[in-house]
Amino acid sequence: MLRDIGGGDPPSGGGGGPAGLEMLIHFGPFSLSPTRRVLLESGQPVRLGSRALEILLFLIENAGKFVSNTEIFKRVWPRNVVVEGNLRVHIASLRRAIGDGQEGRRYIINVPNRGYSFVAELFRSSAAVPAPPSAQTRGMQPAPGGFVPSPLSRVIGQEAAIQTLVQQIARRRLVTLVGTGGIGKTTVAMAVATREDVAAQWSGVHFVDLASHSDPALVPAALASALGLGSLVGDALSSLVAFLHDKRLLLLLDNCEHLIGPVATLIEDILRRAPGVHVLATSREPLGAQGEWVQRLPPLTMPPAGAGLSARQLLAFSAVELLVERCAASVDQFSLQDSDAAAAEAICRRLDGLPLAIELAAARVGSLGLKAVAEALDDRFAMLNKGRRTAVPRHRSLRATLDWSFELLSDAERRLLLRLSVFAGPFTLDAALAVAVSPDLAQEEAVDAITELVAKSLLTVDAGGEELSFRLLETTRAYAAERLAPVDVESARLRRLHAQHFLAALERSEEAWRTMLPADFMAAFGGHVDDVRAALNWCFQSGGDLSLGIALVVKAAALFFQMSFTDEHRQYVEAAMAELARSGHRIEPRLELELNVIAGHVIFNAHGLHPDRDRAFAKALELAEQIGDAHLMAVTRSTQWMGAYQASDPGLMLLHAQQYEILTAGTSDVALQLHRDRIFAPTLHLLGAQREAAACCERGLAEPALTRVPFLAGVRIDRRVAMGAIHARVLWLLGLPEQAERAVRQAIDAAERAHEPVALASALASSACPLAIWCGRIELARERLDRLLRLTAERALTVWHGYGRAFEVYIRWREQGAQGLPPPLPSSVERVPQLSQLLATFHPHYVTDRLVGIGEAGLAGWCRCELQRVAAERLRATDAVAAERLLVETHALALREGTLPWALRTAVSLAAAARARGEPQAAIEVLESTLALVSEGFDTQDAVAARAASIEAKALLDAPR
Repeated sequence: MLRDIGGGDPPSGGGGGPAGLEMLIHFGPFSLSPTRRVLLESGQPVRLGSRALEILLFLIENAGKFVSNTEIFKRVWPRNVVVEGNLRVHIASLRRAIGDGQEGRRYIINVPNRGYSFVAELFRSSAAVPAPPSAQTRGMQPAPGGFVPSPLSRVIGQEAAIQTLVQQIARRRLVTLVGTGGIGKTTVAMAVATREDVAAQWSGVHFVDLASHSDPALVPAALASALGLGSLVGDALSSLVAFLHDKRLLLLLDNCEHLIGPVATLIEDILRRAPGVHVLATSREPLGAQGEWVQRLPPLTMPPAGAGLSARQLLAFSAVELLVERCAASVDQFSLQDSDAAAAEAICRRLDGLPLAIELAAARVGSLGLKAVAEALDDRFAMLNKGRRTAVPRHRSLRATLDWSFELLSDAERRLLLRLSVFAGPFTLDAALAVAVSPDLAQEEAVDAITELVAKSLLTVDAGGEELSFRLLETTRAYAAERLAPVDVESARLRRLHAQHFLAALERSEEAWRTMLPADFMAAFGGHVDDVRAALNWCFQSGGDLSLGIALVVKAAALFFQMSFTDEHRQYVEAAMAELARSGHRIEPRLELELNVIAGHVIFNAHGLHPDRDRAFAKALELAEQIGDAHLMAVTRSTQWMGAYQASDPGLMLLHAQQYEILTAGTSDVALQLHRDRIFAPTLHLLGAQREAAACCERGLAEPALTRVPFLAGVRIDRRVAMGAIHARVLWLLGLPEQAERAVRQAIDAAERAHEPVALASALASSACPLAIWCGRIELARERLDRLLRLTAERALTVWHGYGRAFEVYIRWREQGAQGLPPPLPSSVERVPQLSQLLATFHPHYVTDRLVGIGEAGLAGWCRCELQRVAAERLRATDAVAAERLLVETHALALREGTLPWALRTAVSLAAAARARGEPQAAIEVLESTLALVSEGFDTQDAVAARAASIEAKALLDAPR
């Protein structure tokens, strides 16, 4: 049965064909590479799950032979016990993927309840095979700069609409595809967006499904997430516009009908300020936005009434073509006969050419036959026909079709369909069983019912990942949910099971966040977000489960953070805190602790340093001490440390760091061990202990482990980035600017490799920009500043954008010649302690009396010498002796601490004081002794200034008296 097509036999051992080639097995339009485990259709990879592919390989290995279910179980599930229905699900998925039964294809036949056989003719050849889809793109068709889901089946009858859309989206900025529910708008739009000639017109094509979004305020965040942006805090729309203004992108916004006003406003704002962006939207009605071009999607073509056409003639109409193709997919050896032509015509006409309704009808042909289905439609639609005469909205026809289809389901299928309506997004077989299985629906029955619902097109199946996933069509889900709603007790039970299932998934994600790269984390858990939203909304409504909702809020923190839904998560956190305060409801202490930790960070993101943040952190620490769990207390101390860091209180940071060290003594958790140096390095740096801080940085950066501390620990920035940025500052203070520059570049590279915009912004703002300014490299500072401003505007990183705006004031003054005093800073600087300290080291004009007091109190040890030097310079006007005495003390302190830049600046001030009293030799001595310590960075502005002062003092000494 296996024939060769050139290439000869493969080498012994089953390797491949000739050098550089591999053996391929061909059937129909498909080519299978057993060694690479990839199936191609006309040269393109076919989306097929690993189980389905293994079944196909096994059947082809035994082509022409009967293979029992037991043999397949042993091959595909060697270490698991699975029910027979599970096999049927995967066989159905395989048949759908290869089009078995469509257009006359027949590859796999089955002996009911016994097994299967591969019956198509096979050919063998040797050829090059492209790599299989990667884990990140499997199940998605990549477009440059974005992802657009591929249609799950061949698009029938809409070729003209697709071609028109292709032309219009190139000409017009906003095209809206309008049509009734179930007519196929999403399928057609995805078919347009995934065409190669469309993708080639833009640098990226991005898909946004708005079906699960009910809050208009969160629409910009949904678009931001689809664009791959980082956490958006504050004005998400402004950030989107800042990101999109110079991009050439096509945005596909799907299911807009329930958010027409907000979506129209968003699109108008984007198109007005981002001239390279085009939008293709789908909706049940026009958006009414300025510049909108509306294309209505027509129903499929239908034969004229009573034309008496033959089966062959009917196939020229797309509605009949769809009906026949879907019947063939579920009924072995189905073909349309002349004897059934009238029934096929009647079905298509009575269903108005709506694709979803036709697919529902086709699903019943296997059990009833075409004529019986047509007769059932005649009876069922008596009321429907009357409704159309009185202009009942078209969507009622779809409801009637769903009513009819629902009543034709078995009891088990009905129960399952209603229970699956609690899922808002895609779900796995395990998730479905977790919700659906009950005393009145056993696991085997549930699996069988899922198989039947897939066959009836009430469930779509995606076999593109490692595990099959299912999804209800949105219309079907809404219909089933509506029928479930009156059964209050059953609805509450199912929604609690649904929420508990996704709570367990979030608990797994919380742990996975510690070891996964962001892209891998999103691939594994990003698909849960719609169901997490649905579970949260139920938990917080009347009759929900507050304790379960709070647990979901806490455990969803990492997922919402990674998906850029920071503002949305804040709303849930605030709702949880408010409901607890209102109801007096008591929750388990550990959960209350975690909620307070998350609330503290949410408050800081929204309001900065705020008393409510401090109260939340303090409550968390109090609860940790009551519970007495050392690990939990350590994580809480880390959060407290982060709060002190945000407030720039190094004394308090040291206290929490020391307590953390005690609590983690002897721990085997590598991440917690590494975290000690991670929190001690900036603590010691801010306190002024630069040599000790350098040792912490070197230990932390030498460790290659990528594990992170728990999300609750409050540290979001990659350890290599955070410690690299601190190390660069420490090295500069220790008089090693060239090493500092290498360190900061490594930190930036680490942030870019990790694709973490928050980490990159932090490194640019806290270290890279200041380092360039300190060294006097203003062009480099400008380059880094522009990048910081662009990044923080696009990602709504409010705090770091404030750093950039303040740096901009000083850098522009330097670029314009630094004449006179630098201009005043934004008023917001005073509210950010670390930023005000940084700016004080740029120019004495930015040193305030408050900062001098902070330096004297030991709260700014890293720049205390510079603050004292500026204070001494100002004191010279009234008390030159006291001023010089303070300068001598400051110079000695800088030398003891090893902070060479401060020593150089203080030496210049001392030299000026010595020259003023007529002692140039004293000036020379202090300058030369300090310059002798410089080992690198001879062209930095502080070294250059010290040498210039020394030359001036020598000139005075040598001048004639």
